[in-house]
Amino acid sequence: MHSIHAYRKVLIVCTGAGIAPALPYIKDPLPTTHTHILWIAKKHEENYGEYVWKLVQKMHLHCTLYDTSVSGRPGPQLVEEHFWKTNSQAVFVVSNEKFTIEVINALWRKDIPCFGALFDS
Repeated sequence: MHSIHAYRKVLIVCTGAGIAPALPYIKDPLPTTHTHILWIAKKHEENYGEYVWKLVQKMHLHCTLYDTSVSGRPGPQLVEEHFWKTNSQAVFVVSNEKFTIEVINALWRKDIPCFGALFDS
């Protein structure tokens, strides 16, 4: 996530508890980088507690909540749509291995800079 500083506008995609590494960017936004969070999870408020929910609510203009209990599991197309909608320069994915690789491969094929964890251990 440190590479986020190389861009002026980024989309951070988090699934489930992957919101944790993004919380510092929500709580104390970077002065040099505008971040938009796309948080994909099931019943956000119910499953992640009042503190996280209130923190995310404060950023409502720069955070999109996607509830999988209502809309089902998304694919890379949702991430691409939000990339264009937010005029981002890059995407950072904090998710499980399968979703991360799926999104990164789909976006790189379209020349969209996209980064995620290395699952090499």
